[in-house]
Amino acid sequence: MSKTFALIAVATLITSSLPAAHAVNPAKMPAEIVTPAKQIVETRSPEEILRSGVQKYENKDLQGALEEFDELIKLQPDAAIAYASRASVKDDLGNPQGALADYDKALSLDRHDYSTYFNRGVTYARLEQYPQAITDFKAAIEINANYAPAYRNLGMIKYLSATNQADQKSGIADVRKSAELYKKQGEATKAAESARLVKQMQQNLTKTTSI
Repeated sequence: MSKTFALIAVATLITSSLPAAHAVNPAKMPAEIVTPAKQIVETRSPEEILRSGVQKYENKDLQGALEEFDELIKLQPDAAIAYASRASVKDDLGNPQGALADYDKALSLDRHDYSTYFNRGVTYARLEQYPQAITDFKAAIEINANYAPAYRNLGMIKYLSATNQADQKSGIADVRKSAELYKKQGEATKAAESARLVKQMQQNLTKTTSI
């Protein structure tokens, strides 16, 4: 299951302008005085660090991405996107508990980011903590009712963890909803995948019922 990154603007750091240097006549400068070498310190804005981290993540440089998001958190300790991004990296590095801690922090800073709920739901699903995963996918849908991946994952988890036929049918309905949304949004391939999944789930339900 893929992670969703949303590149959003992080508050830019405001730096004061340097004063203009005083003009100096080299001929009047004592020979024993040596002018100090100019030191140029390269600094990056939070936006640049975020973009670099996302690019490294997409290029599968997970350790590099982790370092970038660590740096971003040092600069912007209250930026929810920094924790959410680092959480995705930690999850892919095999540290789901660290990922959950970062997702929790991100949501404490911004409870209206549907992608963070979705990604935390993915982590819970990987840990087979299905009730928590269902809660997060539902939260993502409450914020963004047209988010097809959340319907698809919600349906799959409902179906896999169902204890009765009604829950299985509810899961199928959610996956069918994802197919409809994908189609409306021009995602033909994903719509077809969800439609095939619905068909398989229905066939399995029929087999189970007939036994």
